[in-house]
Amino acid sequence: MLIWRSAIRVVLATLVAALLFICYGKTHFYRDPGSVFYDRSRAFERTYSLHREVEAKEYIRTLQAAEGAGDGPTAADLGAAHVKAGVKPAICGIFSTVKRDGEQYVETAIASLLHGLTPAERADIHLSILFAHTNSTAHPSLKQTWLLRAIDSAHTYTDSLDPDTISHLRQLEETRNFAEKGVFDYIHALKQCYNTQTPYIAMLEDDILFADGWLVRSLLGLRRIEAATTTSTGKEKETTKPWLYMRLFNQERSTGWANKRVFGNNEHWIILAIAAVILTPTFLIQRRRRRHLHRFRFQSLHPQLPRHKSPKHPTSPPPKTTTTTTILSLTLLTLPTFIILFFQAGKASMLPPRPGVVREAFGCCSQAMVFPRERVGGVMAFLEQRGKGQVDLLLNDLVREWEGEGGYGKKGLDAWALYPVQVQHVGSQSVRGTTKKEAQAVWSMAFEDLKADKLRREHKEMVGRYYV
Repeated sequence: MLIWRSAIRVVLATLVAALLFICYGKTHFYRDPGSVFYDRSRAFERTYSLHREVEAKEYIRTLQAAEGAGDGPTAADLGAAHVKAGVKPAICGIFSTVKRDGEQYVETAIASLLHGLTPAERADIHLSILFAHTNSTAHPSLKQTWLLRAIDSAHTYTDSLDPDTISHLRQLEETRNFAEKGVFDYIHALKQCYNTQTPYIAMLEDDILFADGWLVRSLLGLRRIEAATTTSTGKEKETTKPWLYMRLFNQERSTGWANKRVFGNNEHWIILAIAAVILTPTFLIQRRRRRHLHRFRFQSLHPQLPRHKSPKHPTSPPPKTTTTTTILSLTLLTLPTFIILFFQAGKASMLPPRPGVVREAFGCCSQAMVFPRERVGGVMAFLEQRGKGQVDLLLNDLVREWEGEGGYGKKGLDAWALYPVQVQHVGSQSVRGTTKKEAQAVWSMAFEDLKADKLRREHKEMVGRYYV
């Protein structure tokens, strides 16, 4: 009876713990598309991105007010907008933008990028825009004086392209050939930033929002990547493994488990392996205990016999103990239950990335990527060779196919990602003609869980650490 009580206690405890886990998952993991608790009706609720959008639009109103004469906003009100890039900025960031129906996302994107930057940070970025229209006046944002004053440079096709190329681009616009025009625009924007001579180039899509402190966090991340990929030999530095980009945006759909089905991630083998590790020594110890117990009982019943004549094996098995029953119950019920729940809860929920930079060859989308200057020539050549396609997929191909340059003997490039994600995609109108549902699916659940007060404190601390 005592044995059964032990098993019943384990069963009840497992059920209670599993129910508590399920309740927690329903309230905390509903954003994770790789989780069984995913709830699409709540997953796209905006929290931090809405906070940043409100800040960005308020900042735009402040910048617009500064255009008037008389008493207007002070330099403190304008923040980074009254400062331009320094003599040697660390990053050139460029938006490639096209006209949208209705709201022009690029305006809030730029405002969120600038809002909160310190003067030292603003001096570290050359901010640029490519208005990717053959008729550049078609883009309403080109008429926004506050925007042109806030950035460092603006580019149109007519600035540097010959009439034949512009004519070809006009044909691509008319036929909605986004696969080819998107690649052309990416190359053209890269060239504009490449000419600024900055060590890093950030390629930015126009329908995004930035987190508070994104720039200094990115600079610290780049510093860590350089430290991890270079070795010092005397006065010279040697690159151990070249890298292509640091990603500022990622979505949980791209970083989850390989399979969402129960036992789709080899859970059964994991359960068997852990059970074997637990049960094998348990049975060995129990067997040895039984043998010693039987010998002890035999010696007690036959004290006149010498010890070496006592039987080596028990003639009948001793009763099971509560310890054995508990271990069996835990192994056969509790262990499988929580391993299955662990995987079903979703990788992004159970194993979220630690803050910092990580090597990550997989990921989604090209919303915000930072390239080292020495890779940009190879990127442009590769994209020109391919000619058309989705830029993020082409870059993934380049990561795998890179054959090396300048003495590098290793095939392939490293790809890095910065966490927590510093950018959110908010555009519901895709310029590629995809549906609203598909455009919204490019979404970082983790971005919405960021806390404004915490980021503000971290931003101040990181600025003090980086600009010493």
